[in-house]
Amino acid sequence: AFLCGPALLTAWMFILGSLGAQSETPLLRLDLILIGTGVLAALGGLIAWRRARTASVSPAPAATPLAFDERLLIGLMGLALIVRWFVTAYWPFIAYDTLWVYGYQGRLYALLGYIPNSIDYYPQMLSLQYAFGQIAYSGVADHAARAVVSFINLGSTLAVYTLGERLFTRRAGIYAAALWTLYHHVGEWSRMGDLEIALTSSFTLAAVFFVLAQRSYRPGQ
Repeated sequence: AFLCGPALLTAWMFILGSLGAQSETPLLRLDLILIGTGVLAALGGLIAWRRARTASVSPAPAATPLAFDERLLIGLMGLALIVRWFVTAYWPFIAYDTLWVYGYQGRLYALLGYIPNSIDYYPQMLSLQYAFGQIAYSGVADHAARAVVSFINLGSTLAVYTLGERLFTRRAGIYAAALWTLYHHVGEWSRMGDLEIALTSSFTLAAVFFVLAQRSYRPGQ
């Protein structure tokens, strides 16, 4: 949800912003954004409901208690996410990506109401998420724009945990998530929600999906 939700939100915003640019009409408005995301959420809920009605669910095995080192790693990851949230929320934009790529473009889209054709661009996912925070706030507010960054960081940690847990064991998932979350370069990139964090998370979950699909494949079914 932390990864697919922002992806669908920004895909819809990209459509609105691109259409608005053709006639310089501010279509990046909160009402239009929420209507589109509401429709997408309703479709997703309908699909999930239909699958839940037809899928056979086996009872989950009883969970074993967490070992001391597992609890320690979870605590360290939680502390790291809190520190990064604090830095993201209160530290000024000083990195190139946030000064120009994400921060500036997000403000530009929020002020104009569309994605202009007159400047060069970086992939839009982060810029449009920053813009959504500005639009929802009804004004240029970097603190509001940065609110999404903590969710991206948490989503990346959960994605790596899912990789280890689904392919191996819960313990492997916790260690994999800890290696990712506590790696110092990830901490640096996570300050502004760098695109590498979001894309790595998406590729990680895609890898989990395809490996599990291959494992469960039965010829003739």
